[in-house]
Amino acid sequence: MMKYKFILLFFILLICVSNAEQKIFQKIHQNKIKREFSRSEFSELKSPEVDSSDPKWLRNMNYDQWISDMKNSFEHGNYSKWASSVNKQMNVEEMVQGVNDLYKSSASCIGCKFLVNMARIMMQKGKSNDQILDIGTKICNVFKIQTPRVCEGVMKIIGVDVVDVVRHSNLKGSQICRFFLGQPCVNGYAAQHDWNITIFPAKEPKIRYPLTKPSEKVPPLKILQISDTHFDPLYEVGSNADCGEPLCCRASSGAPNSTKSAAGKWGDYRKCDTPLILLENAIKHIVKTHKDIDAIYWTGDLPPHDVWVQTREDNIANLKFTSKLMAKYFKGIPVFPSVGNHESVPVDGFAPPHAPPHKNMSWLYDQLAVEWSRWLPTKTHETIRKGAFYSTLLKKGFRVISVNGNYCSRMNFYLLWNSTDPLDQLAWLSKELQSAEDKGEKVHIIGHIPPGGKECLKSWSSSYYDIIN
Repeated sequence: MMKYKFILLFFILLICVSNAEQKIFQKIHQNKIKREFSRSEFSELKSPEVDSSDPKWLRNMNYDQWISDMKNSFEHGNYSKWASSVNKQMNVEEMVQGVNDLYKSSASCIGCKFLVNMARIMMQKGKSNDQILDIGTKICNVFKIQTPRVCEGVMKIIGVDVVDVVRHSNLKGSQICRFFLGQPCVNGYAAQHDWNITIFPAKEPKIRYPLTKPSEKVPPLKILQISDTHFDPLYEVGSNADCGEPLCCRASSGAPNSTKSAAGKWGDYRKCDTPLILLENAIKHIVKTHKDIDAIYWTGDLPPHDVWVQTREDNIANLKFTSKLMAKYFKGIPVFPSVGNHESVPVDGFAPPHAPPHKNMSWLYDQLAVEWSRWLPTKTHETIRKGAFYSTLLKKGFRVISVNGNYCSRMNFYLLWNSTDPLDQLAWLSKELQSAEDKGEKVHIIGHIPPGGKECLKSWSSSYYDIIN
């Protein structure tokens, strides 16, 4: 998982280089964030200038030569004096070691700043997006971050989207690194991503005394949570389970080196996703063993981890199939779904409403409304189509609220445009909770990405906890 996230982050950082004109930046004030730029303002964004504080060796660096030297060093074991000097300056060994610990290692911030500066200089020199992507693919290959086809595939799948996003972002390079990595990048504060929202005016709850203890005769609710099924329709028994890519156990993974490396009938603990036989039999076992389930919380991440070749059509097909499977076996049991970060294409990319039309999320959200309608009332469809969140009763006095946490995710590169409660989801949540409190309802809030975690933006998490507390 972390390897693929690094590839995605690596690519994002490679081309996250656009700085806005100062007059646009001045329009943005802490806690008073403008929700979107107009098209005329987009056109005012210029190609970035090289930061004069960058060291001379970086401003004058020949990246083609550096990549060539790195390739030779891996093949023959010797660095040139020039490459050795550059690597020492940017601490390349520590940078590569930081791949597996993105959110803790200061080395990941070093790598981020290097890539941002590299792309900034390339753009200033008139390099095209294709040329920048080509350099990114070469670096991915030289450092063996992934296999060549994964390096190339990730660049192509998210390339157009990320280029559009960063060209319309007014963040500086250091701010971009802070946005994606958080704590490891101590510098790079951006006022526009430090925000809060106006919470719906709270009323003091009426506490009824004396508090009554629930009767022991009232049975407790039994709730089943299912998450991260990652069903892989291309799973193949006997294929290579240790192929060196984010996802193996497919015919395309090649033949195993030994019987120990072969994918088993029921799945594999290595880099493999869920075969149908495992998913279906697990559900059958649950149904047979637990006949008293009152409700199911189904918290997302349905597609496999083949993020370098995914299409919207693939993910929709997976959503339809898995939804039918749930409905087939859990008959008569209410299901409350949430959307995961893997449901979108590209992975983690959930565009806000003000994004250009071709990035609109209706291709996913409309289908979620259709599939989820098996279990949810019609009145939830409006907010599901808006942003895959909803509020509904499980039973009288007990409400379930499902939030779309992808709009708090650091890996959602669309938030570089504007991270301030893009769907007014938190404002909506505040009102829903106040309404539930007024009615004396108990509430469960479900979702895929937990607020307060390292992958969730601090401002979103803080606003969320202000609301629920």
